Amino acid sequence: MNIKCIIFDMDATLIDSEIALSTTINQARMEANLPPLPSKTILDIINTPSSNALFRLYGVNHITPQMRMRFEELFNANYLKYAQIYDEAKKIMLWAKDKCALAVATNAPQKTLNLVLDNLNLTHFFDFIIGVSEKIPQKPDPTMLNLIKDGVGGECVFLGDSKKDFLAAQNAKMPYIQVLWGRDEIIKECKNCKTSDEVIKFIEQI
Repeated sequence: MNIKCIIFDMDATLIDSEIALSTTINQARMEANLPPLPSKTILDIINTPSSNALFRLYGVNHITPQMRMRFEELFNANYLKYAQIYDEAKKIMLWAKDKCALAVATNAPQKTLNLVLDNLNLTHFFDFIIGVSEKIPQKPDPTMLNLIKDGVGGECVFLGDSKKDFLAAQNAKMPYIQVLWGRDEIIKECKNCKTSDEVIKFIEQI
């Protein structure tokens, strides 16, 4: 195996956070006097590139510092209550632990990540944990993937669940696997895997 690091997206790849995400966003919508949205609609908006997610979710084009702070408060509370690691992701982590580095690259806010991962007893598995901050933009921008690749000094593979993840990997010139245990969205241009065994077999062949 030539891979130096396996990078996980967080939501719907590493962690089953559907309830946590939909609850957080609908609570924020309620506080903005907007009606709730179905969970599937929320996930489709979040994971679709160029969907103008802020406007579709909250009816605004820009988020204020106060709105960001309130979202993070709700996000933290709901993640601690609802989020769980996927069994398939944990199998990959245990297999890879002594073989290569592990990392998380997510569009979740950077300052909330350790709290979420600590709560699930996952932080110690990862050599890099990178989320969105003032200096690191959201995927499909490749910045966070490139930071990890530079950090390990070698080839990485990125595991995700959305077109944004796929495009980020393309932009970083990195192999990509679309996992289907969180969101069953097939991307024809890349490898799609339903199980951890399929992921491991593909990584071993890279």
